[in-house]
Amino acid sequence: MLPIMPPSECIASLSVRRASQALGWSFYVGMFALIGLNLPPEMFVPDSDHFLLIVGVIAVWRYIWGLVHLVRAAIYLMLRFPALRARADSGVAPPSRVYVVVTSYREQPVTTIRVFEALLREAASSGTAVTVVALVTDPAEQSLLETVVRRMRLPESVDMVTLLQDGSGKRAALAEGLRAVARRLPPADAVTVVMDGDTLIGRGTLRRCLPFFRLLPDLGGLTTDARGEVVGSRWAADWYAARYAQRHLLMSSLSLSGGLLVLTGRLSLFRTALTIRPDFIAQVEDDHLNHWRYGRFQFVTGDDKSTWFWLLRHGWRMLYVPDVTITALERFPTGSFLTGSLGLMTRWFGNMLRNNGRALRLGPRRVGPFLWWSLLDQRLSVWTSLSGPVFALLWLLMVSAWALPTYLFWVMGTRFIQALILGLARSGVLTPRTPLLLFHTQVIGALVKAHVGFRLNRQKWNRQRLAASACRRGDAVWDVYLTVLAGAAFLLAAAVVGEVMPGPDRLTATALAAQWSAPDAPAAIEAAAKRGARPAR
Repeated sequence: MLPIMPPSECIASLSVRRASQALGWSFYVGMFALIGLNLPPEMFVPDSDHFLLIVGVIAVWRYIWGLVHLVRAAIYLMLRFPALRARADSGVAPPSRVYVVVTSYREQPVTTIRVFEALLREAASSGTAVTVVALVTDPAEQSLLETVVRRMRLPESVDMVTLLQDGSGKRAALAEGLRAVARRLPPADAVTVVMDGDTLIGRGTLRRCLPFFRLLPDLGGLTTDARGEVVGSRWAADWYAARYAQRHLLMSSLSLSGGLLVLTGRLSLFRTALTIRPDFIAQVEDDHLNHWRYGRFQFVTGDDKSTWFWLLRHGWRMLYVPDVTITALERFPTGSFLTGSLGLMTRWFGNMLRNNGRALRLGPRRVGPFLWWSLLDQRLSVWTSLSGPVFALLWLLMVSAWALPTYLFWVMGTRFIQALILGLARSGVLTPRTPLLLFHTQVIGALVKAHVGFRLNRQKWNRQRLAASACRRGDAVWDVYLTVLAGAAFLLAAAVVGEVMPGPDRLTATALAAQWSAPDAPAAIEAAAKRGARPAR
């Protein structure tokens, strides 16, 4: 059993945490006010040559796009989904059988017990027959699961099969689990749940999700809300909390259009008739990309992106269920917060970019206009997210020393508003660290995307120590060359747009102005008039 903290210690811990947060917010607001009061007035005047917020042209676009997602999420959460929920709860029958494929890789025994006890309890109360297919890594884990099953005394409607993985990765294990489901000749209305071995399923998850497959005939897959139970520092816990809150709003916005950008590997549900198709299983097990530089290379990570892409390509609807929550048992990588978050973002954003191009090529008609534009925005955000810091750095070096404090003032104000929105959307998210973590995800995340975008063949799965690289001789040189070239082009464009250096039109205008202001300019104009020519303007 997990240790239980006495009530007195709980109260003391809560008081210390509240006092710490109050102190943190006091420091944050004090610094924001101090910087703002000491900035020169011309930094806030739009017509001033020192008006740093010329970067606001791109920033306004980013914030308008965020506002669009926020409004759409509100419509989905307050109008569209409640109507769907009312229809789903009006006596819609569940499927005749459910299959749950769980991939578990060397989890701690306490985690395995928690996960499978919660899953089997949910299966027993789901009101339908459930078969659990557990893919484990060693006989000891298999024996532990058999003990859990015997101790729980499950009803006849619930059974569990355990299979040993070959250790070659989650993709192979998941494909083997889906083949095991196919061998059981599932009924036409069956639903398959795919989940990780470190996902804690909540009470009522199956009962509240399954009716949607009968209610919506074109529904291919759905996923649920998620929260994290993090083993790591407070910075890591707050970072996960902010990311899950952002995910909640984004998923709600996208689901309004009948699509998503990912079907989360933590827990997603699919029509079994689709998951047992040979091409679906092949997409999971042997997904690959034909790249213009690297040739063909296989995907090691990102199985949830593969299942998502298969549904997207075949035109199936996807749904986000916001009133069902699972708990992800997160173990933050060892080391500092910076190195741990870098490793995670490298994997996440690598999976995103490897699938983004082929999804965009499907076109807006097939994908849907809003979802297609969201995919395009994933590409654009690599650079637009860096525009603010780069503008500020260029202005600092070439225009005014006030650029840095002005940009810091801008960041503290805007990230506080973003953090406040997340705090209103989900309790427990808003802390003094949240604005800094949002900025960290934006800037460091964009740098990671820019780096990974030119190294799509390099993949690493930290927990399973799996890695892949399709590098040929000279590829690494090209990787560096293209990264530097893209970075230089971006810096040049930022310098021109930010008016740190003049573009071609400004250079021409400057030269003409110099000619017109020269001492002999009037004589030149008069001579041109006598020849019947008009001076160039």
